[in-house]
Amino acid sequence: MKKNKLLESVYIDGNSGANYVQITKLDNNRMRLEIGDCCVITIDVIFTAEVFSNFLTELTLGANKNLLEIAKEYLAWDDTTNKEFLKGCK
Repeated sequence: MKKNKLLESVYIDGNSGANYVQITKLDNNRMRLEIGDCCVITIDVIFTAEVFSNFLTELTLGANKNLLEIAKEYLAWDDTTNKEFLKGCK
């Protein structure tokens, strides 16, 4: 797998900036994950690559579903809003 050693941070947002994800590389195997949901920082954690990759893998294997299916089950919006935000996911 090709690795981009120049990339130090990823920031994406939606919902007019009210929801965002920022991943910042701290060193060779640690990253900070910050998530804002409806203008509030809800997650600010430092993960190692091993912990984060294993966590997501075990989450999907334990549920026997892909990550998007798991996410759909936990969305807190009404059906119309869920459909609107899910249309860009695959």
